Amino acid sequence: MLAILFPQPEEFTLIDVPEPEAGPGELVIHVKS
Repeated sequence: MLAILFPQPEEFTLIDVPEPEAGPGELVIHVKS
């Protein structure tokens, strides 16, 4: 699983989920508030 953190006013965590939440190569974005 690949997780990339972007230091912004709102922290965005870009997570590459292989299965089963997302398809192959599909990105799921979680917003930490």
